[in-house]
Amino acid sequence: MKKFLHRLLIFALLIAAYKFVRKQVLRRRWQPHYDDYVPHKADPDWDFHPRDDDTSSEATPVDEVLQTPPDDLTLIKGIGPSFQEALNAAGIFTYAELASQDADALAILLPERITSHRIRREAWIEQARELLQKQSDESEQE
Repeated sequence: MKKFLHRLLIFALLIAAYKFVRKQVLRRRWQPHYDDYVPHKADPDWDFHPRDDDTSSEATPVDEVLQTPPDDLTLIKGIGPSFQEALNAAGIFTYAELASQDADALAILLPERITSHRIRREAWIEQARELLQKQSDESEQE
């Protein structure tokens, strides 16, 4: 009987430890801070030098992307104005950018209250793909 109670206590402690660790991981307290891994912050010799021979006035793909107007991300169910601001702060302004994301990677970029589970449950990425498809269908009709 004594061994049984001892094993039961150990089992209960293991379950409690598992629940604690799972809660911490879901709260993302143990994930690394990705801002620390940006190469130009760590390398003092890093510098951007534009090419001198590039005098063309034609628009490059980067210029086209920068000129693309941002989409209204609040049309996606589950994204309000504050979540749109968080997405914009993470560099996501269009449906195409949101549709190309992975839920886990996106949750790392966003504040702690936005989890990958929530992104999957509310189907943000799928809704962005649908809205992107609607946009492309409308542009083809014009």
